Amino acid sequence: MDPVGTPAMTPAPTATDAPQASTPDVAAAPAEPTSPPEAVEAARVAFEGLLGRLLGAQAGSATADADYLAGRALELVAIARGAAAAKLQLVPDALFSAATIGELEAVALSIQHLGRLQRSASEAAKDEGPRGSVIADKLLEEAEGVRATLHKLLDYHFGDDATVAAELAEFRGRRGALRIAVTLARLGAMAKEREGFLAKDTKYWREGLSADAERIAAEIQASAGAISDKDAKELERRALSLIEAPFADLRATLAWLLRADATAVDALPTLKKPSVRKKAEPASA
Repeated sequence: MDPVGTPAMTPAPTATDAPQASTPDVAAAPAEPTSPPEAVEAARVAFEGLLGRLLGAQAGSATADADYLAGRALELVAIARGAAAAKLQLVPDALFSAATIGELEAVALSIQHLGRLQRSASEAAKDEGPRGSVIADKLLEEAEGVRATLHKLLDYHFGDDATVAAELAEFRGRRGALRIAVTLARLGAMAKEREGFLAKDTKYWREGLSADAERIAAEIQASAGAISDKDAKELERRALSLIEAPFADLRATLAWLLRADATAVDALPTLKKPSVRKKAEPASA
């Protein structure tokens, strides 16, 4: 199967959503001010399908150029669905999963959608000021129960692990709908990774605990309604942490399939942003 819960998207990104790599000393063409409605809708659908996973992901770089990375990912997807499609179909799933293409596309489109949410939320905040959200007390009570259990389990069994301890410390005292949702989903993801060990705990562990955390987190986020630009930025950072693995997998596969054509391999996009050389200053007299 190709996409991860998302429909097949347009193969090529728009000028706004997928900026082209800049070249030294060449002025970039101005981006289109808007994206086609179908591209905007496709990105929204991808984001909603990926929300549960985004909430539970680790945060990626705070300084990465999200628009650039999403654009390069969609360029790679376009190659996989276009020029290299016939060759990719010959590769058995045991060597390369076709679902990787859809996964990469969904993450890239989600990053683009979150970029739009940041811009629109920022504008709305200027016009209307901050808006609150109402989340059912029963849902928050359920969330707190699952959060406390997961935190206790992870701290007791893995608290000596510096990485786990640092994440648990980060979750203390978080406020706001997204913070609650992210904390719960991330704890659920951490527990799922260690489920084989935690399942031996007969006092606090129960089957479905990790799945409940992901479900409740998504319900809280859905109940929160409008998302702030700060929250959209945090989700974007979590999406960035999901882009590298499928990108590297797909690019390496395409490079091998196209190895007889060195030009085609060299043309494959990378996530590394090219540096722009500054023009040399004229020598002073």
